[in-house]
Amino acid sequence: IWPVVLKKIIVPVLLAALLLFLVFNKQRVVEILGFGDAKREEARTHNASANMYINSGDFESAKKEVELALASDPDYSYAWSNMAVISYKIGDPGKAVIQTVKAIGLDPKNSRSPYNLAYLLDDKNDYKQAVRWYKEAIRIDSTYKADTVYTAASSALGRLYNFENRPIDALLILNRAMNQFPGSKYIYLIYLI
Repeated sequence: IWPVVLKKIIVPVLLAALLLFLVFNKQRVVEILGFGDAKREEARTHNASANMYINSGDFESAKKEVELALASDPDYSYAWSNMAVISYKIGDPGKAVIQTVKAIGLDPKNSRSPYNLAYLLDDKNDYKQAVRWYKEAIRIDSTYKADTVYTAASSALGRLYNFENRPIDALLILNRAMNQFPGSKYIYLIYLI
């Protein structure tokens, strides 16, 4: 009787459970098996090249690399962040805001996007919104214990607090950054305030 029960009931139930698991966890299964990462890796490679061009001031080459990254993976938040930086640097802040908002929507772990938005708002003297987005960048890096922009955002936020005549808030945020990431490559920004 067991072989009949096994074939008629248990095997179909197990197959149905496996099918449901695969349907509801498709993305995890793809990541575990390593499928589907090629386009994201290609986007990362182009985006890394774009970073080098941005740092050297060659925005035309950087834009071409970001466009290639987005052609490979249109949902790559960091490429949208870089596109926003390029738009801002070449004098199109309106486009930069739209691209940054898109980047923020695509990846809640990307702290560069809210930092870029805060920087843009800060430059436009919209300090209230800039404070909000610097705080968001700091929150994201705090959550993931990273110094992607934590120290730089803390420095900028401290500067804004000083500008708003809030020296205690400035001191707290700057001290927190110094204690959190004392070896940060951006630590010099804390001492500029």
